[in-house]
Amino acid sequence: MYIIVKMTLLSKCSVSLRIGERSVKWFAETMKSSGEKTGMAPAQLARRAEIGRERRARTRALLIEAGIRVLAEKGPDNASIDDFMAKAGLAKGTFYNHFQTREDMLTAVATDLAEELNLHIVELTAAMPDPAQRMACAVRYFVQRAADDAIWGWVILRIGLGAGPLGDSMARELTRDVREGVKSKRFLIDAERVGADVILGSGLMGIRSVLLGKTGPKHASALAASILRALGVPASEAAKIAAMKLPALDPSKLRRLS
Repeated sequence: MYIIVKMTLLSKCSVSLRIGERSVKWFAETMKSSGEKTGMAPAQLARRAEIGRERRARTRALLIEAGIRVLAEKGPDNASIDDFMAKAGLAKGTFYNHFQTREDMLTAVATDLAEELNLHIVELTAAMPDPAQRMACAVRYFVQRAADDAIWGWVILRIGLGAGPLGDSMARELTRDVREGVKSKRFLIDAERVGADVILGSGLMGIRSVLLGKTGPKHASALAASILRALGVPASEAAKIAAMKLPALDPSKLRRLS
């Protein structure tokens, strides 16, 4: 009985071993074939991945553009995810491939709009060597833009109060101007963060005042002068800088919501 059992066990082990060998051999051959196919065309694989990224970027851009059009029609408080997707002509599930919440979508839209204006401002002020001048121009442009396009202003205000700088270029330029001003003693403040907070906080509150109709046509310049004084620029010079004629914005480079 012992011998029979032993033989049976050995037989089963042998079968299992043979099955295991065939499985391992099949797996190895499959992996080898797949590896050979992959190794034969690395450029194709890279291109396929690039196409996937490009498709994703196009879909995200389509969603943001749809978001801008919806906000222009309904404003930031009444726009829904369904509105965004209907305007984009995409299934609702696509939304969650790019954003988790409606607020994420609004942040992306606000960032896109702010970056659009900020890059244009950088282009217009690139030749100005003085960080005080560049900063004053940026504040005036943003406040005047809100006065000219109220829905744009409300979108920027709503998101900017929580997000701070809206976009990489905005954060980069703000940091550069404050840092240069502190280093050159143009701005007499204790820390760069203090300067950034003064500029951003005052700028956003200036936009709010404009949107609520509590200001006059010279509010943007007066606000810029006050910010410069808070940063340590003498009052007379601050007023002169804030009254400088602004280079004209190119309307073709900016999207309107109102």
